[in-house]
Amino acid sequence: MPPKLGEIIENGPSRHRLRKGLLLVSRDIKREPSQDEQTRIVTHATKMLTGSGLSNYKVEPDTSHSSLLNIITPFVSVHTPVHRDIFFKQLSKVMHIVLNSAEANGFFSMGMGINPFIIPQEGQPTALCADIHEIEVLNDLEINRIYNLFRQYLPELIAISAHSALYGGRLQKDLSTRMRINPSSFTPPSLTLFSSKQLDRLKRDARKNYGLGDLAQLDVNLTKPDILALRFVDAQASLRFIRSQLLLFQAIAIHGRSLARQGSQMPILHNRVIKENKALAIESGPGAVFKPDSKRQVKKATAWYQDRKVAERASNALLEVLHLHTVGDSGTILHGLRMLKTDYAEISPWLLGAELRKRGEACLVNYGEYQKRLFYIARNAWPTQLQNDMQRLVKEPDTDFLYDYNKEKFSELSTQIATEWAEKLKFRRNTKKASATAQTPKTVQTPKPENNNLSKNKSAPSSQSTHTPERDNNNISENKSAISNLFKKMGF
Repeated sequence: MPPKLGEIIENGPSRHRLRKGLLLVSRDIKREPSQDEQTRIVTHATKMLTGSGLSNYKVEPDTSHSSLLNIITPFVSVHTPVHRDIFFKQLSKVMHIVLNSAEANGFFSMGMGINPFIIPQEGQPTALCADIHEIEVLNDLEINRIYNLFRQYLPELIAISAHSALYGGRLQKDLSTRMRINPSSFTPPSLTLFSSKQLDRLKRDARKNYGLGDLAQLDVNLTKPDILALRFVDAQASLRFIRSQLLLFQAIAIHGRSLARQGSQMPILHNRVIKENKALAIESGPGAVFKPDSKRQVKKATAWYQDRKVAERASNALLEVLHLHTVGDSGTILHGLRMLKTDYAEISPWLLGAELRKRGEACLVNYGEYQKRLFYIARNAWPTQLQNDMQRLVKEPDTDFLYDYNKEKFSELSTQIATEWAEKLKFRRNTKKASATAQTPKTVQTPKPENNNLSKNKSAPSSQSTHTPERDNNNISENKSAISNLFKKMGF
């Protein structure tokens, strides 16, 4: 049978690829692998992937450090929950294979931005581990919109992605130590139009401001014509949390795509403000208090803190962004989540924490905060507890510590938030038409009265105005005089 067209989606998602970073540490957490040990682990994992029918997933050594591996997924469709289920089941199997390969060689693997147990010897580089999300871009018109959206919301996205608060056996002042010490992290400048001339301007700006010879080290990377790479995400351990990030990133891309279809450009935030808020997000994550851009012109009042010109907590700012109409009737990121047919459970790992924080609760929003809490609660036992937790997240892919902690501690409020967001995420078509129809009163056809009510209706005084020929004549004469007066004023 020929294939049947299921549905047509305007401004939908595109394909997604993940370069999943993993750290390798010895089982006694006292040393990092040598380059030969790294190669043996990669070779072992590659053989197991081929035997498991997962050869389209690649495990590669990271050339920057012997303790880093990258799982490189193919470009996959993430359009529906079914597509995402297939993708994350396969990714879970690959991560389990890598863990088994590491354990066979006396190590274990974990998703984390930086090694929490070991400080490298003097003169040796620090292992910096990232999850790089790559989003397929469909045409040149949408590139600058999607790029500028990620640039503008970079501080909010870093705030929920920070996962490197522990380093060298100590709690650091930053929730994302990786981003703080990363020599290859640079805030992207704005892009007004995607063209070879604009790319040359970006390169000139990168050389002038950062001393860079190319654009590969920008936090939002445009070095490939049809791929947008997001390099600011600390490596994550929870597959559920990675899934919630993927959905947010794709929803932002959908929003940019809708701006491109409308031919709309967005107001640009100044680079200085993004840099300042980025630094605050690196330090405090969701608890950072972002500063507004005082020089940015506001054409339309919205609930976004940048339009209100007031400081706002990072987690609240991200919730505001979800509902923000960037330009006029441009749709929202929330609409993008609906286009992805997002279920609340898919996005709850960070969303539940953000909603609880908005209500003033002492909850967890990202895994940097989880590390910080573990350090104080477990005290001297935190290294063993952290190692066990990281391996558990690989072996139990449906587990997410943030969601489980928040749900257990704030059970009643969590249920209320789940109900609210289940309603928000419902897909709605033609909402404007539907609301207009709801406001227009329907014409109700009154049934004919029965014979036994005729006498009552005749004798009862009518509350409606009586239609008479005399009244019609009066109205006509009034209209004629009004029309003649109008013609006189117009000079006729």
